[in-house]
Amino acid sequence: ASVDATTAAAIGAAGVGGGYWTNIAEVTLGVSSVSAIDITLPTGYDVHKIDIVLPRPSSGVLKTLFQLRNSGGTAQNFAYGVQNLALTNHEANHSTNATDMEITALYGNNAADFNFQSIEILDANSSSIKTKWHMAGHNFGASYWNYFFADLGGGGQLSAATTSSARFYYSGTNFGTATGLYYRIYGHAY
Repeated sequence: ASVDATTAAAIGAAGVGGGYWTNIAEVTLGVSSVSAIDITLPTGYDVHKIDIVLPRPSSGVLKTLFQLRNSGGTAQNFAYGVQNLALTNHEANHSTNATDMEITALYGNNAADFNFQSIEILDANSSSIKTKWHMAGHNFGASYWNYFFADLGGGGQLSAATTSSARFYYSGTNFGTATGLYYRIYGHAY
């Protein structure tokens, strides 16, 4: 099962007056354990931004994965790079062509753990311009490394196609209970 943001589009549907971003939706996740969080990218915007507080994994030490998918639900292929920084040390540097984009460093399931990501997606609704994305985030893993991590990354489609949704998930396990955690999606039209 997965959670779809658009089913709650009425929440926060009013735009933010005079600002760059229009607040499309704000969704508080429920208490159920889910395999993925799927967020629909509405049409009518040239840029989307997703701010998300990710639930802890239900077990294990895993990395958060991110996909951009077409209207049929197929993950698209991107060239991307992500750099995870722990304090002043470089923990990882990923660069590949893939559908599953790793966007965080190691992350546990302790109650103190925290994972926030902000991702901007450009030209998702265009079938002729390659979709691009870039992100900055941070997470704190108290139970394993006791480190604060900063995550920076971005990428672009290998072949131009319409992008309809974003998916966040942990490989090999579900998100744990997510009471009170949320995501917001914003849009901007040029």
